[in-house]
Amino acid sequence: YDAQAGTVTAAAATAQQLAGENVADGAILSVAQFEKGVESFDFKTAVGYFRVDVTFDDITSIIVKGANIAGTATFNAAGVVQSISEGANQVTLTPAGDTFAKDKSYYVALLPGTSPAGEFSVMLTRAENEALEMTATKAIEIPRNGGFFLADYKLVKKLVIKDAASLQKFLATAHTLAASEEVEVTADIDLQGVELTGATSFAGTLVGNGHSLLNWT
Repeated sequence: YDAQAGTVTAAAATAQQLAGENVADGAILSVAQFEKGVESFDFKTAVGYFRVDVTFDDITSIIVKGANIAGTATFNAAGVVQSISEGANQVTLTPAGDTFAKDKSYYVALLPGTSPAGEFSVMLTRAENEALEMTATKAIEIPRNGGFFLADYKLVKKLVIKDAASLQKFLATAHTLAASEEVEVTADIDLQGVELTGATSFAGTLVGNGHSLLNWT
């Protein structure tokens, strides 16, 4: 907290996990200003909420991407972002159990701001190594203290690598994928005790997202 400037610096989470409801605990970032002689605090919500409607029964994670949608930011007493010192371009929401409940809406807390056309997307990772991805075709404005839904999107299906089992499956089937196929790594993968057989060929595109293969011999 900077008393002279009247600002507070806080982090908007990149990893959000449900505890049974439709918004993750700790994701609702709010700020308040103390005034001498005033006994109550007037908290201002500092994030916006992206609504995702789940219509499948096997969704294991919701991954939202956009420009500076999370990370460390400085807010004024009204909850408005003044600056972002350590921005992050991805937020992952995971369910309380194995999968999200079907036919229910969930909310991902994001820093307010604007993502240019083509940069804002949401990917629904399924139990198998595939995902459904929706990408905005116009600039997206994330409102502070408000919710929004990605109404302008295209729906594409892609393969994902999220754990050791899906990596093994990818390597076994990589030779069957066309050059137009895109495979995305969505998490660090622990390969402790896992045996891998290399792919014979792969003509598509592999997006690593900076993730690591850990404990591989």
